[in-house]
Amino acid sequence: MDDTWIKLYRSLLDWCWFKDANTLQVFIYLLLKATIKDIGVYDITLKRGEVAASISTISVDTGLSGRNVLTAINHLKSTGEVTSRICPKFSVFTVVKYDQYQMVPTSEVTSDQQATDKRPTRQRQATDNTKRKQEKKNTRKQEYIYIARENFTNDEELRGLILDFYEARAEMKKPMTDRAVDMLLNKLKKFPLVQQKAMLKEAILGGWQNIYPSKQSVKQPQSVYSSEASYDLEEFKRRAIGMKDWHPPKEETA
Repeated sequence: MDDTWIKLYRSLLDWCWFKDANTLQVFIYLLLKATIKDIGVYDITLKRGEVAASISTISVDTGLSGRNVLTAINHLKSTGEVTSRICPKFSVFTVVKYDQYQMVPTSEVTSDQQATDKRPTRQRQATDNTKRKQEKKNTRKQEYIYIARENFTNDEELRGLILDFYEARAEMKKPMTDRAVDMLLNKLKKFPLVQQKAMLKEAILGGWQNIYPSKQSVKQPQSVYSSEASYDLEEFKRRAIGMKDWHPPKEETA
């Protein structure tokens, strides 16, 4: 069983829907199911205090009929406790004042916090804000590398190598900025595909922070300007003057 918990204020006793058992049950269900932080679900982001569900899933989880669940949801909407929006695969229910219901007062500190965190409230808030900004920045960078490599090439192996190099830099504690990604791709595009792959492989295996022209012998694709023709001067003369039986003069011997 999950050992996390939610808060219920005693003022709930004075709530207009407290004596409506179905509405009370659905409201507490949504409080229990609401996300405590932003998370990705399918192709959307669930914000803190939101629940991805449907009338039928709520019905199954609570044991209420679908009609009773719908009535309870409409009650909660009418008094502003809950809003909802429809997505392709489910609905998203938002507990409007979730932060107010679940906010921990500054004077209330858990035993774990007492043992590990004795910083002033403002300092904790500043640290949390810094962490959120860094997480957002890291997410944006990750999105950029995916977009950049997909625009750069359709070759799946090369895409994988670009991402491997990007992640290898992060493991070396030398993460790449968006500008560094652009510089990498601009450098790569000066070389043919096979050379691009060889350069990235050598850099990854060697633990390098940059890429360099491969020292290995790489077979280059044949240029469109190359030719298999034999440039034989005597053959050229033979064809030019139309003398198929013409032969070059024999060299005089002393």
